[in-house]
Amino acid sequence: MLGIERFSAPEILRDDRLVYYESATQLNFYQYHRWSSEPATMMRDLVAQRLAQMGLFAEVRLLPAREPVDYLLRGRLLNFEEVDYASSVQGRAALELTLVRTRDRKVLWTAVRQAQSAVQGRGTPAVVEAVNAASEQVLSELLPLLVARAEQDIQQGVQAAP
Repeated sequence: MLGIERFSAPEILRDDRLVYYESATQLNFYQYHRWSSEPATMMRDLVAQRLAQMGLFAEVRLLPAREPVDYLLRGRLLNFEEVDYASSVQGRAALELTLVRTRDRKVLWTAVRQAQSAVQGRGTPAVVEAVNAASEQVLSELLPLLVARAEQDIQQGVQAAP
């Protein structure tokens, strides 16, 4: 069983307002456009859904949970925003994931991925699509690596069992 902790994020991503960078050091928020929930929560829920669909773990639970789990997944959302200062407008997402075996608290795997996707069109819906596309790219790179490492650990555990 896999338990997924609440993902951490920088303070600016603990808000449901859309963030955009006007320069490398200047950021701002859309005042009237908001995510359905804070980005770290949305990303955690999406990771949980994808991992449950992959079927490696008997169960994928959002923590806290009453039952003990075999593995713990920690996440840190690093970027989830519009970038306006480069040569084109981009959606950017970055995520760090860490897989821990709970019986001995051993970190089995950790990785970070970032992606950017060009905004196609105008307006907030186009920005949201670009951030979503960047998020999808990040997950398509990270989740297969996580699953491969978990499969390897599960197989080693099966082979070591008496």
